[in-house]
Amino acid sequence: MLLCVSVLAGCKRHEDATPRPAPVFVPAPDSSLARALGADDAGRGVFRAFDDGPACGNGPRVDRKKQLGSGVTAHAGSLMAAAPETPFGFFELDRVPVESAPAREPLRLLLTGPKKVARGALFSLKLALKSEGESPATYVRAMDGSFEHWRAPFVDLFAKDLASGRAYRWTYGASYGRCGNTNARSPDDFVTIAPGQRIDEPFGSWAKVRDAMIDVPGKYALWVIYAACEGVELRRGMGGPDAPLPKDVFEGILVSDKVIVEVE
Repeated sequence: MLLCVSVLAGCKRHEDATPRPAPVFVPAPDSSLARALGADDAGRGVFRAFDDGPACGNGPRVDRKKQLGSGVTAHAGSLMAAAPETPFGFFELDRVPVESAPAREPLRLLLTGPKKVARGALFSLKLALKSEGESPATYVRAMDGSFEHWRAPFVDLFAKDLASGRAYRWTYGASYGRCGNTNARSPDDFVTIAPGQRIDEPFGSWAKVRDAMIDVPGKYALWVIYAACEGVELRRGMGGPDAPLPKDVFEGILVSDKVIVEVE
């Protein structure tokens, strides 16, 4: 993809889907992220910045030319937008992402939603985080840029067509554009959850997983993945200094339970 960079405005936008050589970043040597990326002994790995990025390893690639139905049309809110209108919806992945939670994680994601929805109608999902550990745990909320995979943690909504087996991610179309600046991480972005505590909508307003729409009839499994990984994926910053990460901050992935939705 091509990036238009305004030095004065500090803004970037997507012009098209032309392949672009992936930048090279250096994750923490010997980290699980570095190894998942196929790192060498120096801990060097490569991932697709401003596209899919790793979700604790190289995540499934989104094909923004393969949308499930027509999605939702959003009107540009900035003069720097790449197009006056942008489709938001489920776009096909090159493979199915992880579907079940890793064993023995101290935190559990709970997703609930309707069993039946009308074709082409927005419907709401509810996400909660519950601590099942024996001691308090600290996690990072979604950031300005998490939805675009510019900053970790990523909080993504996925769908799988149960008839075809094809998987999709709720994201933006190829014409999407927004300002390239992102807010710095503040101490308020770290949340500590006590043993047995449940927090509703745990990742804040930057987590775009509350509403969805499918306008193709069928049965779909929906689930959410939260990915906050060591190395650059969690520590990479844009637009100012970040608050330092607590020593005990959660790093890894959380996978919610599934909601089966029938679109009529």
